[in-house]
Amino acid sequence: MTATPGIAERQQGFTLLEALIAILIFSFGILALMGLQATAISDVRDAKYRADAAFLANAIIGAMWSDDPDNNLTNYALNTGGTNCVFNGGAAAPGGSQAATNLANWQAQVSNTLPGSTAAQRQILVDAASRTVTVTLCWQSSQDVSTNTYHSHSVTTLVKGPNAP
Repeated sequence: MTATPGIAERQQGFTLLEALIAILIFSFGILALMGLQATAISDVRDAKYRADAAFLANAIIGAMWSDDPDNNLTNYALNTGGTNCVFNGGAAAPGGSQAATNLANWQAQVSNTLPGSTAAQRQILVDAASRTVTVTLCWQSSQDVSTNTYHSHSVTTLVKGPNAP
């Protein structure tokens, strides 16, 4: 006659199975934290680019205010045609003027600060009658290249000089 195995003999290896399940659950938790960290890094990067774009737009508007806006405001118009971050047309400031120098310095600063922002991704619209200026900056981070999407930031303001009504 054969003996039936006892409870202790039937539960051999159960502790090992519990340990493996615990390691599996722990691993899923670590993977979730890694995904959360990657998302947080991406969001912080995007926030930095938005802050940089806001600073750059305000910098060129400040240059317009300080460069005799009563006479030179229209010299700041840049890429006045096009839409959806593909701008074209519209002559930049005439050579030798303060506006040309300000625009050239600003363009270099934008190129060095915002990724994937070419000259065609910047637009400055100037309405001389109302003295309304709209600055639009577009950029494309390395993650957006595959989907061909752009981020953009626009600022619209009134630029009035000392002689403006």
